[in-house]
Amino acid sequence: MEIQDNATRPFKYYKELTSGIDNDYKNQFQGNQIDDQDDDGTYTETLPGVEDGWQHWIAAEGHRHDIGSWAQAVPCIRDSEGNLKPILNRSLVADTDYQEKVEDTGATSDATAYSIAEETENGETGILVACLNHEKHAYIFFPTSDGKIKVDHETGDNLSTKIYDIMADGSIDPANIGTTKELLRVDSNLAYLRCEAGFHDDGEKKGPLAFETSAYPALTTPDTPANYAVKCAWDGEEWKWYAIAEASESATYYARIRWHFTLEEDQSEGELLNYDPEGDSFSATGTKVWITWKRSSQVQFWTAGNDTVFVVKLVKEDVVRREITRNLYRCVQCVKDDGIRITHLETTVHSSEWLVGNLLSDSLVKKPWADVEAAKIKTTIGTAVLINSVLANIPGEWDTQEKDYKYLETSDFSRGVPFWFSPIRPVLDNRDGWIFRSAELTAQGNPIAYYQRAVS
Repeated sequence: MEIQDNATRPFKYYKELTSGIDNDYKNQFQGNQIDDQDDDGTYTETLPGVEDGWQHWIAAEGHRHDIGSWAQAVPCIRDSEGNLKPILNRSLVADTDYQEKVEDTGATSDATAYSIAEETENGETGILVACLNHEKHAYIFFPTSDGKIKVDHETGDNLSTKIYDIMADGSIDPANIGTTKELLRVDSNLAYLRCEAGFHDDGEKKGPLAFETSAYPALTTPDTPANYAVKCAWDGEEWKWYAIAEASESATYYARIRWHFTLEEDQSEGELLNYDPEGDSFSATGTKVWITWKRSSQVQFWTAGNDTVFVVKLVKEDVVRREITRNLYRCVQCVKDDGIRITHLETTVHSSEWLVGNLLSDSLVKKPWADVEAAKIKTTIGTAVLINSVLANIPGEWDTQEKDYKYLETSDFSRGVPFWFSPIRPVLDNRDGWIFRSAELTAQGNPIAYYQRAVS
């Protein structure tokens, strides 16, 4: 028996697309099943058929095959663009010696295209097989990946694993599809439930969390609200949320304050603080409130700024100032008077009864009038750094409506707010008008302020 090679054996034709020709005349191998044979070697043949089920891969130019390959089942992988490539070996890398096949979106398939048996994602592996179709190339890709659950938060597309709704007949509903991206996230090798994932109440309270469908109960806001840690615990039957709260009459609330008053209105504001008893320290909560100056008048303090802390109590909810709605509080006591010491006032407005000005400190600038901006006492509310401005009292012997009273020094904190101030080193300048000038001078040699005695 002679071994056949390419020179002695005929070419084998795997597919003939010629139309209008009977199968008996097509140049394509046929085969039969042998059921029996007699003593002289005559076969009993059944099940005649044409050899089909072959697929063709076109060789890539310049690689190991100068011609392509025919096969019936080929392990393949989809690339990032959805194109199909044969797998080279168990490393699951693509075999670049062959041209890729593109997904068939038309009605005239050829050897360069394929279809998908079921929805799949880029990067999945599977088997490409050929249909028993005499008329054209019909290749179908069957994904066989190991069912990885993918959550995509990085790419421009959503390559997350799809989640399908099933219709009444057990088939996939192609119009009702979600993905794992809506409910999961993987971070540092841990899978997390997304906090914005939707929950669905089917009316039977299934699952560990109980979602009530009854009307939302009426709420009573305590007189002195605070922030409480809310916990979730298993009570033996379901998960329940709870918070440990103090009785409102025994709770204590703290705030730092930016004093801000004009002749027309009080615009003082504050930020609620948390207290850490272990470290004896305060930290900002981010909750901004309004402060009433008049109802805080009994409180004594000698400093202002971030390290001056007050006990506060709620006066009224939802008070509107400057078109901003916040709860209104009053000061009860100064519990930490460690801010910047109040020593002077820069007068900005004066009338027959009151002076209004910015609080200054000689601990910031030795002589505040030498650098007024640097000497201003400021308080941080939220992220804003704000100047403190207050109403000021001065003794009745001085006429606040006359002269500028540009700079004053503190004289009495013991009576609470508004603080009492007095002229700085007044020197008689004009006896006829009882006009006084300050002995303190600016860098240009001018008095820092002028004052006038009240004429009885």
